[in-house]
Amino acid sequence: MRQYVREELQLLFQVFLGLFLVFGFSCFLRATTEQFPWLSLIGSAIGLTIILFFLSGKKYRAFLISLLVFSIIMSVIFNWYSIFNVH
Repeated sequence: MRQYVREELQLLFQVFLGLFLVFGFSCFLRATTEQFPWLSLIGSAIGLTIILFFLSGKKYRAFLISLLVFSIIMSVIFNWYSIFNVH
């Protein structure tokens, strides 16, 4: 049972690391640019995912998947008015 709890916590921390990494980078991009560069956020997430996948294999797949998913979600959140053009 102890090994199971340890593995579950490891997966949970990987997901939270992906969330906080993407959220921090997107807040930085939002603060330093006038219009949110969504392509930079998604491109950097894809690049980091490819590099880490080739270096570590499937060991950190929860982190890699959460990194991609949260980068797409944050791009939509920060570009909501640009996408749907609500006046």
